[in-house]
Amino acid sequence: MSVIIRKYKREDREACRNICIQTASPERVRTQSQRKSLVTVYSDSYVDFEKNICFVAEDDGNVVGYILCAPDTKAYCKNAMKHHILPMMKNDPVTALLTMGEFAIYNLLARRRSAHMHIDILPSHQRMGLGTRFVNTLLEELRNKSVNGLFLITDTGNKKGPRFYEKYGFTLSYKVFFALVYTIDF
Repeated sequence: MSVIIRKYKREDREACRNICIQTASPERVRTQSQRKSLVTVYSDSYVDFEKNICFVAEDDGNVVGYILCAPDTKAYCKNAMKHHILPMMKNDPVTALLTMGEFAIYNLLARRRSAHMHIDILPSHQRMGLGTRFVNTLLEELRNKSVNGLFLITDTGNKKGPRFYEKYGFTLSYKVFFALVYTIDF
């Protein structure tokens, strides 16, 4: 198995959406509406804007994971709100409102660290070093752009992620309702 890490391409969109759904908590993907909202917020909102930094892991021509990053969280939130979240109000107002609350938290966190990330790897390819390769690739890119720091938010039910983030050098900085906020400074 020779997995490569490469820049996201437009043709990776559906694969990233599928990975987002496959790696989500089961209660977040019960209905078609939930799945659509999930991919809108945690995949499309990143890859649809040029200034975001997105990478995928490819194994034998198949995308098996991704790391998506917005180096300027405030710009990301503004674009995502306008193009994804506000249009969601019509069909899924609850998710849209929850996302607006999440974005308010993002904007507060962005005062100290401008970038944030989202990472998912299919279970078949976890524990193979892809997470480390993804984060190494992302951090190098962010340092080249003179970004001051990075944060991520994970669900309190995520058992594997926090161990990885802490091992990698992220610090658990905040607990917000159902979420843990990890940060790293450059």
